Amino acid sequence: MTATTRGRLALTYEDYALLPHDGRRWELIGGEFLRSPARTSQHQAVVFELGGQLREQLRNRKLARVLPSPIDVILDPTNTVQPDLVVVKYARRGIITRRGVDGVPDLIIEVVSPNNASQDLVLKRHLYERFGVAEYWAVDPDERSVLVLALEGGSYREVSHLRVSGTVRSRVFRSLKVPLVDLFAEL
Repeated sequence: MTATTRGRLALTYEDYALLPHDGRRWELIGGEFLRSPARTSQHQAVVFELGGQLREQLRNRKLARVLPSPIDVILDPTNTVQPDLVVVKYARRGIITRRGVDGVPDLIIEVVSPNNASQDLVLKRHLYERFGVAEYWAVDPDERSVLVLALEGGSYREVSHLRVSGTVRSRVFRSLKVPLVDLFAEL
């Protein structure tokens, strides 16, 4: 049986793959296309800094692959997202394919922009929880904060919500430590 959304057939990854490569960021959530606006310079500075720290601490130690956006994370036929950073343990790196990440990553990080905060903090949070992403970070450059959620018993639980200072720690990658002062230094 084909999935439906609001009385019509749900769009699938095959429909998503036909979108033009025109520089716009599209995602497929619940069988519907969502378009995200261009990222701000603050957003990109945080993604670049955080990606560098993750690569140094995880990839260089052969703990995980770190992939920045744009990369498709194909959760199922009607849900394909492009998180800002995707982390997959080396033991599970087989889910990384030519078309993107075919399955559920171990850690997803979204850098929240004012014009799409509800998409990242509500819609995607529930999507990642439903698909079993072990850890989700929501980074807010304007507030200089990081919310860390960990999956426990099928639901997200807030592990920490740091603002301005402190060190972000991961439940999935115990050695990972990201000082907020470094993360937001370029802002």
